[in-house]
Amino acid sequence: MVRQKETALQRKRRLEKEARKRQEKREQETDEARAIRREKDRLRKQKKQLNKTLENTSSRLATDREPFTTMVANETMLAAFRVSEFHQLLGFAGRSKAGRKTELQKRALDLLKIRSPPILVKITELYKKIHVRTICLFKRRVGEDSIF
Repeated sequence: MVRQKETALQRKRRLEKEARKRQEKREQETDEARAIRREKDRLRKQKKQLNKTLENTSSRLATDREPFTTMVANETMLAAFRVSEFHQLLGFAGRSKAGRKTELQKRALDLLKIRSPPILVKITELYKKIHVRTICLFKRRVGEDSIF
């Protein structure tokens, strides 16, 4: 079969078509490579964040001086708070006092996790203020060596 000689216009169109195909292929490869790179970056950041969290947790556990029972006692005290006590505590800590009781309780628990001595003292003080009679009865039963 004899092949016809292509005209200049046909050649130009063929070359443009091939160039477009090559360009599309490069763009697809770039998108794929870009997607792979983004995924690798995301995984790297996630791994870094997990390592940082693990490091913080292990260092916090290593330097944890507060006994578990005291932490539970503080959480129990917070559970007994009314909205007004949460307002006083959050106001003392400089946090927002707006929200429902559950939201205020969550913010107070977050404050408790910080383990700031002034916050812990304020929690105990507020608890004592609302439960004076209960504390007196408790001290008589348990003795003066309680956490109060």
